[in-house]
Amino acid sequence: MSDAELITKYKGTRNVYMRSISSCERDSLRIIEIYKSDDESHITKLLSAKLSLQEKLNKVRELDENILQL
Repeated sequence: MSDAELITKYKGTRNVYMRSISSCERDSLRIIEIYKSDDESHITKLLSAKLSLQEKLNKVRELDENILQL
C-alpha cells in the first residue's frame, strides 16, 4: 500500500473516531444537563463516557502521529 493510500486510510479511520467522540460528547452533555448527584446511573454513565473518550482520543493521537510520519 502506498503512503498516499495509507494516509487516506488513516484519515478515514480518524474521522470515524472524531464522529464517535462528538457523539459521546453530546451524550455526556445531556447527562450533565439532567444530572442528579443521588442518581448513581448518572455517575456511572459519565465515568464510562470519560474512559471511552480517553481511549478514543489516544487512538486519534496515534493516527495523527502515523499521518505525520508518512
